Amino acid sequence: MRPVEVREVQGWRGIHEFVAAQAPLYRGDPNYAAPPDLYVMRRLASDPFWAHAERALFVARRGRRAAGRIAAIANHLHNGTWHDRVCFFGLFECEDDRATAAALVDVAAGWARDRGYDALRGPVNFSIHDELGLLVDGFDRPARVMMPYNARYHGALLEGAGFRPLKDLVAYDWTYGEMPTPPAALERRAARAGKPGRVVIRQFDLARLAEETSRFRAVYNAAFAASWGFVPITAEEAQAMVQDFARFGDPRLCWLAEVDGEPAGFVLMLPDVNLVFHALRRGLLPLRPLRAARALWRPDAVRVVTLAIDPRFRRLNLAGHLMVRAWRQAVGQGVRVAEFSYVDEDNANMNGVLRRMGCRVGKRYRVYERPLGAATR
Repeated sequence: MRPVEVREVQGWRGIHEFVAAQAPLYRGDPNYAAPPDLYVMRRLASDPFWAHAERALFVARRGRRAAGRIAAIANHLHNGTWHDRVCFFGLFECEDDRATAAALVDVAAGWARDRGYDALRGPVNFSIHDELGLLVDGFDRPARVMMPYNARYHGALLEGAGFRPLKDLVAYDWTYGEMPTPPAALERRAARAGKPGRVVIRQFDLARLAEETSRFRAVYNAAFAASWGFVPITAEEAQAMVQDFARFGDPRLCWLAEVDGEPAGFVLMLPDVNLVFHALRRGLLPLRPLRAARALWRPDAVRVVTLAIDPRFRRLNLAGHLMVRAWRQAVGQGVRVAEFSYVDEDNANMNGVLRRMGCRVGKRYRVYERPLGAATR
């Protein structure tokens, strides 16, 4: 084989080269699915995340052939929140070759060391609010929407490059008819909490997008403040997230809880439009036709992206209220399969709830970390 060459790419042309390096590595993989190239390129170029972060993009080639890629990401807001010196890596792709993986990792590690970081952690694409971890179990079907997918051998490549497992997260599968507790019983238990009239459960109102975004951000930051690796989202990031949900999702599957007029919780489901991306076999396609295709197609699968409750209101069993309303809406629209992701493996309460609902672990994701010592080669 020709020797591998890793170089940094910059500008719009470099972003295009970086994004285009992924698809050729999955030729022949029946479960490969990913969002549109232009969506990823836009986020790399101008996402509000970069207001408090910086990155470098590296592409590995053997002659003219793409052999892999990696992004080194310095999230200054994370390090300020957790008072550590961690540099992240993400968007990692690589041929099944240990030397190529080592070359990619080492160049990212060198970039991080030059900036004073003492550990490299990932994969994280782009932050903890996005695609998190490496798929290590559950390769039987394409990933659900906004979840990562990678080749089976990536874990071995990272461990061969000096990484060790840091955190496991799981995705639960649920199929219509397998829930042992009928929704009506769940709704009766939810209705017993709180005084009548205090709690209002309603769908997100996209006609008041700015107000709804503010409510979303307040609940999201309060609900996950104590979670592993969590960093509060900024107002600009929240706006971009809600706009993406509006683009790829269905507002009928997004429900908000208010207590005495104050935002207290929400549940967010997304139709699994990855099935559309998979069917279209990706390519450099504009977002508008894909949005139109999603609108015309009625998926029978959803991903439950977030169930968030402000800690001040958890005693009101708002999670029961929200899940009943959202799930009844989804089933009424023909949904028969759901994935709950992510769930921290160490979250005993949520894991217990999902198992009692009849859910089964369908996929497992792993975050790795490597101290920034000597290079691996």
